[in-house]
Amino acid sequence: MLRGNAAVAEVANIFCKMIAQPGFRPEVGSELYILAKTLRNAPPLGKYMIGLASGQMHEALLRQASGTAERRFIIASDRLGNAAFANAIVPAEVFQKRTGMTPLVVYGQNVGAVTGPTAAAGIAEEAKGRGVHIICPAQGFHAKFLLWGDTDIVITSLNWGSATVSPNTPYAEVGIHLQGPGLVEQFLMRLKPAWTFLDQG
Repeated sequence: MLRGNAAVAEVANIFCKMIAQPGFRPEVGSELYILAKTLRNAPPLGKYMIGLASGQMHEALLRQASGTAERRFIIASDRLGNAAFANAIVPAEVFQKRTGMTPLVVYGQNVGAVTGPTAAAGIAEEAKGRGVHIICPAQGFHAKFLLWGDTDIVITSLNWGSATVSPNTPYAEVGIHLQGPGLVEQFLMRLKPAWTFLDQG
C-alpha cells in the first residue's frame, strides 16, 4: 500500500492521463488532477524517497544502476526470454566490468527462444563468461525488481528478462523506485530465508 504523498500524487497523475480520452467522464480526471496537485504540495513523510517508474523510465533506471552502482547489482524477473541480454545480462556485465563484482540475475521460468533446458543452460554459460551469475530458484516466484548499491530498489510489473517497453504504451509497465539508507539490506534480509543463495554473494 502506497502512503507517501509524492507517490500517490504520481499514481493519481498517471490515472488522470490514462483516462483523458473519449469515453471517460471528464470530472473523474479533474478530481484526480486536483488530488495529485494537493499531494505534491504536502510535506514529505519519513526518511525514504519514493517515486513511480513507468514506461521507458525503466531503461533509464537500469542504465543508472549499471553505470553508477559501486556494490551490489541484482535483477529479478519472473521470466527469462528474448530480452534477457539487452535488459538483464548486458547491464549486469557493465556493472561487473566497472566494479569487478559479480552481479546476479534471478528468474523463475524460461520463455520464448530460451524455452528448454539446453537453451537456458546456454544463456547461463554465456552470462558466466561475461561475469554475470544467473540462477533459477528451485521453487518458482513472481518477483520483478532491480536493486543496486545500498539505497535503491525498483519494484515493478516489468519482466526485465523477457519484455521490452514500447514508447507507444508508456503506462503498460509501472513500478515504484524506493531510495533510502539501509533500504537494500532490509529488503535482502526478508528475501534470504527463501533465497539462501543470497548469503553466498
